[in-house]
Amino acid sequence: MAQTPTIKIKKKWVSIVAPKLFDNKELGESYCLDSNSLLNRHVTVSLMFITNDPKKQSINLSFKINSIKGDVANTELVGYEISPVHVRRMAKKSKMKVEDSYVCVSKDGINVRVKPLVLTKAKIFNSVATSMRKSIKEFIEAYLKKNTFEQFAQSVMNNDLQKDMRNIVKKIYPATSSLIRVFKIEASK
Repeated sequence: MAQTPTIKIKKKWVSIVAPKLFDNKELGESYCLDSNSLLNRHVTVSLMFITNDPKKQSINLSFKINSIKGDVANTELVGYEISPVHVRRMAKKSKMKVEDSYVCVSKDGINVRVKPLVLTKAKIFNSVATSMRKSIKEFIEAYLKKNTFEQFAQSVMNNDLQKDMRNIVKKIYPATSSLIRVFKIEASK
């Protein structure tokens, strides 16, 4: 009885690298047969891992592998989310949450789903909450029209956008905090 020869398939390690916005920091590695099989896969990483700042451990970034060169997989940022546990912990201290969700278009033509969140010190009337939502939406739409997606992402991660948003909300009603809970790239229709 003749034995069939076994074919050994060689797997390899492929390094997954963050985009230029994060100084091409290594996000991790993947063990695979064919590095092209990693294309369009998503990787989620804590912002604390990238920036070495423990205060940002509750923020997760989503990356999509968009190109592979040799044993290096390059990514692009596609999403940002504050963990629901952190939002719940923050909301316990406040009396009311004002949330919204909409799609805006950035200067470079990318559709971005944005979900802002404002926490107030006391219960507010619905008309005040509606006014807050409207002013925040107008501010974010104007900001995205003037800036690219990368600039928008950078300002959210540095809390610059949230500070400006809080100054706008403060004119309507005092808020304990205002933040961007989620932003992500939406598929164009």
